[in-house]
Amino acid sequence: MNFPLKFRLFQESRWVRRRILSFGNPICCPGTTYVKNKLGDNPFDNKYINSCDYATYVRLADLKGAFVYISKKLLLHRIYSESATTKNLSENIRKKEDFEILYHYWPRFVARFINNVYALSEKSNTNE
Repeated sequence: MNFPLKFRLFQESRWVRRRILSFGNPICCPGTTYVKNKLGDNPFDNKYINSCDYATYVRLADLKGAFVYISKKLLLHRIYSESATTKNLSENIRKKEDFEILYHYWPRFVARFINNVYALSEKSNTNE
C-alpha cells in the first residue's frame, strides 16, 4: 500500500495519501516521526482507543506537507499476548474503529467490505 510513497511526487500529493488511507492503515506507528513545530505537542486523535494513529494520518493527509516513506525494514514487530493491540483485536475494538474511519471515505457497504478484507491482517498478530 505504501509503494506510491517511494516517489517524492506522490509523497506530497494529498490525493495519493488519502487514496492509500482509504483502504486501511499501512503506516507503522512506532516508525513514524512528526515535525513538532508544524503539528504541536500532541498531533494524535485521542477519540479512538486503537485507531488513534490511523485517524491522525487521515487528518494529516489533508494538510500541506509530505508522507515520506523508507521501504527498508528498520523495525521489528514484537507481538505478545498482553499487548494493547492483542487486547483490542480480541475485543473487536480495532475493527469497529477502522470501520468508522473507512466510512469517512466510502459508502457503508464499501467501507464494510474493505474493513473485512483489511481485518484479515489481524492474523499476523500471533505469537505462533
